[in-house]
Amino acid sequence: MTTHAAIRRGTQGAIVDRVRDALTRLGPVARGETVVAGVSGGPDSLTLLHVLHRLSSEQGFVLHAAHYDHGLRGERSAAEARVVAAIGEQWGVPCTVETAATGDIDARGRGLQAAARLARYAFFDRVADVVGARWIATAHTADDQAETVLMRWVRGAGTTALAGIPAVRGRVIRPLLEISRAEVEAYVAECGVTPVRDPSNDDPKFLRARVRREVMPALRALNPRAVHAMARSAALLADDAAWLDAAARAACDRVRVESGPEWVDLDKRPLGDLPMAIRRRVIRFAVAGLGVAMDHFSAERIDAAAHGCAERTSGRLTLGLGLRIEFASNRVRLTREIERAPALPVVLAREGEYRLSAWGVVVRVRRTEAFLRNRPFGRWEAAFDSDRLPGMLSVRSRRPGDYVFPEGMRGRRRVQDLLVDERVPSWRRAAIPVLTAGDAVVWVVGFRRDRRYHPKPGGPAIEVEVASVGVPGQKEARP
Repeated sequence: MTTHAAIRRGTQGAIVDRVRDALTRLGPVARGETVVAGVSGGPDSLTLLHVLHRLSSEQGFVLHAAHYDHGLRGERSAAEARVVAAIGEQWGVPCTVETAATGDIDARGRGLQAAARLARYAFFDRVADVVGARWIATAHTADDQAETVLMRWVRGAGTTALAGIPAVRGRVIRPLLEISRAEVEAYVAECGVTPVRDPSNDDPKFLRARVRREVMPALRALNPRAVHAMARSAALLADDAAWLDAAARAACDRVRVESGPEWVDLDKRPLGDLPMAIRRRVIRFAVAGLGVAMDHFSAERIDAAAHGCAERTSGRLTLGLGLRIEFASNRVRLTREIERAPALPVVLAREGEYRLSAWGVVVRVRRTEAFLRNRPFGRWEAAFDSDRLPGMLSVRSRRPGDYVFPEGMRGRRRVQDLLVDERVPSWRRAAIPVLTAGDAVVWVVGFRRDRRYHPKPGGPAIEVEVASVGVPGQKEARP
């Protein structure tokens, strides 16, 4: 292995120039900042470390290497970790090495390679936090980009996914993304660096290895610069996706009505009027706002949800990972599927104030022996003839079979039908408090009172006033 005194023009000098330019474009990486380089010991990552070592002294940033032993190949991967540590010591680059503990690589529901990647990036983040790094550099090449695009393409990915591996995401930068694997191999050969080779990179049980060994050679036969052409296409798509994402984020802000930790309500009409490309992204961003990564959902589910936002006025659709989307005439709700026990009824046995957190309301009860009122009731007020009430007042949630004789209407109506007529979304109906006397519903709070129990002027009455204190999904219920 050689030091950077061996750097000369040719492949080495050209790659150094291109990485220097990438650090300026992607960061920029400034003097005094710390860069953590993820190093596996393979040719790509050793090239990255070798180049960054030279540029760190030239440009004044601090370099720190990080190697994660996934613990999946026993002594062989442990030996690779020792090689990386030795290279760091030889080049004067501080190096943090960590071996995965049992259970750190959780492949359930995502596959071994994806789980290993998550664990590796979590390690890089921890190292960056400890050393105070502004940037984390990884050694993805143009070939990695082309392979990623192909794997996503055969799965039917959209524009964002076909943009491939981003050159910069958060504090992760990829300075080799426009450099081919062939150029990397020439670099390590010129400068005398001896990389380690991970045999799993050629294991045909992994899709990437099959693409690398079977598909890419065929594409190069059609176009010797296929890797660069695909990388260029990915970069163009990334520009398009960035514009669409910006437009969708602005649209998401416009159509979001309200939200909580476990749900978000969107205004259905403007959402349904959005172009499909924007509408899909709005749904993904709304899902991401609930703490679920956007790439965990199939394109088919997102498409069904996006079409539903324009076409459906009722029903629900399961998205997966404990999320569902529900449709109403004027709202669309994305929510976590969390089962909750129904709220217990609260008896209003005496005058005073009752704070009912299950419904997000405060109820004030007052009795009078001579009811007099010179103005009409507001939506959040009611009064009842205490002599005619069939039982003690209480507050509960709607139940199947509940009905009311609504004032201003003939006959009786099921509470369910009344709420549908009032265009109350299905997910809100359980949150609407119902005032009862015995078994009779006397008030669907905020909507209709029962006409049978109106108080007589000058007679005994119970007056009830309700004020919202903010229950999720109750924006319309505020007095």
